[in-house]
Amino acid sequence: MKNNSIMDFISAFLKESGLPVDNYAVSPLAGDGSKRLFKRIIPEGSKTTFIFMQNPPNNEFLKKENYAYLNIGNHMLSKGLPLPQIIRHDLDKGFFILEDMGDLTLQEEALKGSRRIALYEEVIETLLKLQLKGREDFDTTWCCQTPFYDSTLMREKEAWYFRDAFLRDYTKTDIDLSTLDESFEYIITVAEKADNNYLLYRDFQSRNIMCRDKGIALLDWQGARLGPLAYDLASLIYDPYVDLSGTERNHLIDVYASSLKHINPDAYESFIRYFLYIAVMRLLQALGAYSFLSLKKGKKYFEKYIPVALRSLIYVLDEISDNRLSRLLGVIKEVDFV
Repeated sequence: MKNNSIMDFISAFLKESGLPVDNYAVSPLAGDGSKRLFKRIIPEGSKTTFIFMQNPPNNEFLKKENYAYLNIGNHMLSKGLPLPQIIRHDLDKGFFILEDMGDLTLQEEALKGSRRIALYEEVIETLLKLQLKGREDFDTTWCCQTPFYDSTLMREKEAWYFRDAFLRDYTKTDIDLSTLDESFEYIITVAEKADNNYLLYRDFQSRNIMCRDKGIALLDWQGARLGPLAYDLASLIYDPYVDLSGTERNHLIDVYASSLKHINPDAYESFIRYFLYIAVMRLLQALGAYSFLSLKKGKKYFEKYIPVALRSLIYVLDEISDNRLSRLLGVIKEVDFV
């Protein structure tokens, strides 16, 4: 019955689009960290392909997630951001048909090495547009999680996620993890002072950015909310899937900061002041996620990114160079994964 429902949805779309209904191919696509299912629709005799996405709304959160995917996606498209068009949807079933953005991710293109800095500079230009234009008319009731990136989210979904999923479950350390509370609270106290009234993508990393002849395209925007500027840049440049060099990262921070200073000097000051603290929070979240996905979800390929993310976290904490974070830094350095 489920497959018939999917076929009826796809067939209705093809018929409305004037494409052959009787002969078309459907090719499964590999997912990443989510439970959503993706298939490529290949109509017979057409050079244009489409993506079918399925996210069954089996609970209240998944219903909200699909609502966020639809409304935030359409909002970003209305601001001229490079997202796939949402061509057809059925929220009751969790079905979507999307414009096909191809198969080449920023990760794959960047690892070739030949033009990656130019690519990242293009991505940063798009990121600034997303953050500044995207916040205009953004309705926080679209959000499926929290409307803002705030201290509660930092504590529960990032600091404690790292503590529980990585340190406790993955490394199985016998360290008294309650001794990290002071470090976590200090970082959160500083990071929450950043202006959080910009559009925050939350998972702005190289696997969610596609490279095409006509330019980049963004995927997986359903976790967007309002938040600080620094978070998405930190997600991009400390992304362990590519592992940029220190020189490359510093160049990209300068590119971003120079553009921001020209556009909005006040935002620039806040960005510079809080960037490293927010980068710590992003890296804590990432390490929690890689540990959870590899250990609890059986997605073992995420394990290879843990040492890279740990090295980045140590680097950022060393750059902050604050004695109030010495306990956190010491515990991380004791973990035998770096």
